Amino acid sequence: MQSKLSMLKNMIWAVAIMVCLVALLVGFIVASAAKNPDKQEDGTLYLDGVPKDKGGSKDGEGTAEGEEGEDAAGFTPGEIKVLPESSDAGQAYIDSLTFLTDSSLIGLRDNGLLTGGIATSQVWASEPGNIPASTIAECNIVYPGDGTVMPATAAAGLAKPKTLVVALGMDGLADVTKSDFVANYTALINGIKAQSPDTTIILCGPTSVASYYPSLDGITVAMANDLEEWVKAVCSSTGAYFADLGSVVCDVSGTLNSDFAGANGKTINSAGLSQILQYLRTHKPE
Repeated sequence: MQSKLSMLKNMIWAVAIMVCLVALLVGFIVASAAKNPDKQEDGTLYLDGVPKDKGGSKDGEGTAEGEEGEDAAGFTPGEIKVLPESSDAGQAYIDSLTFLTDSSLIGLRDNGLLTGGIATSQVWASEPGNIPASTIAECNIVYPGDGTVMPATAAAGLAKPKTLVVALGMDGLADVTKSDFVANYTALINGIKAQSPDTTIILCGPTSVASYYPSLDGITVAMANDLEEWVKAVCSSTGAYFADLGSVVCDVSGTLNSDFAGANGKTINSAGLSQILQYLRTHKPE
């Protein structure tokens, strides 16, 4: 009799244990479902209700395929848009250009090589004719419209030039570092773009110095070669076109050809400037 009671007790305990285990299992399933309400039946793994899928991120940091930082104009930071060779755009195209320049190309105005001669309104330059590399970000020019001295960015806002050719960096080059130059030049170009978004901007590579340049300001051919890479870096970050003027007036070492150099060995003479204008006529932005 006692043996039968013991067996009955053991069966009751076994059933009770089974019931408890089933209850725990049901509770675990219910808790899991409540914790992850966004679970899908497509095999996607979710973290805190957000799918961890191909290239996605919880905070939306990923970008869709083909959107790798492109701006509205389709420019991808990191590329350099070198002016492509084109058919001769003619004098009308040259007449449509505006030049923001330091002393290197000031002869376009002073030698009367543009429409309007020495009174041309196409050249933006400072009152003394030079623009130190260290002041590029906030450089001032004499606005041809009324002779007012104003920042180049403000002039862009007023004139809204169709195409702006910028040749800066050779004045005071020895006084700046790469990081400062690139930062300041980038700030200038972005400022111009903000004032005149539809302006096509072309940045000119350096025209260097001749072998006989006395280098009283410390500028050397090696520095000019470095400057070319700095200008390209600005083109890369802003989407401006790069005009390879060095290929027009310099030899393979980067030294300014004496046939194209002014008496001081730095400014470009009329022959060199004519070559540059011809280059621009046959290298038009797309």
